[in-house]
Amino acid sequence: DYLAVRQDLLPLLSILNKALEAFPAEEMRALRSKWMAGIAPGQAPSVWLRISRWGYWCVTVVVLFALLSLLWNRRLQTQIDQRLKAEAVLNDQLMLQRALMDAIPDPIFIRDLEGRLIMCNKSYEEQFATRFEKLRGTRLTDSAVFPPATAELLHGEVMEQLRTGQSRFVDRQLMFRSGLRKIYHWSVPFYGADGQLRGLLGGWIDVGRRWNRAEPLLA
Repeated sequence: DYLAVRQDLLPLLSILNKALEAFPAEEMRALRSKWMAGIAPGQAPSVWLRISRWGYWCVTVVVLFALLSLLWNRRLQTQIDQRLKAEAVLNDQLMLQRALMDAIPDPIFIRDLEGRLIMCNKSYEEQFATRFEKLRGTRLTDSAVFPPATAELLHGEVMEQLRTGQSRFVDRQLMFRSGLRKIYHWSVPFYGADGQLRGLLGGWIDVGRRWNRAEPLLA
């Protein structure tokens, strides 16, 4: 047992130490017990307590993970529903575009940057006497409707338009397999939403056929 004083009170420290030595051992133990009664050594938590604490943490983590998963799944489901609605709207628009194209009595076609057919209407299929599924991805040079020289000429014009970005509206006589026809031929480049060239949209009107159909009405 020790007592402490300021450094400038060393004589007081000597007196206190002598007084401390004068206390009987029993009284010092009683005094020490009284001073130390509020201090108890810490005890290590039991195994069950540690397991319980870990169990609580595990349950908390599992519940949080379940809540996050539920929120994430709901968010994904919302995105899926929005995408399905957008796809439904897009499909409706495509069906409308298809119906509009098929309602036009004259042949209409759409070709990509390589001159390959990517879309056409019913009249175009009738001119080629086949279905679009068989025409998809073909170039004019692959067609049996035009003689080879005509097919090469038309394909060259398509590629030239794609290169220059110019539109074409012209009355011309064109040689088909079935013979010479007088047509009004038109074709225009089309662009995507990003402003990039996507291909060529075109078609033709059989002027002679239209005139022959109109004659009985005028007579």
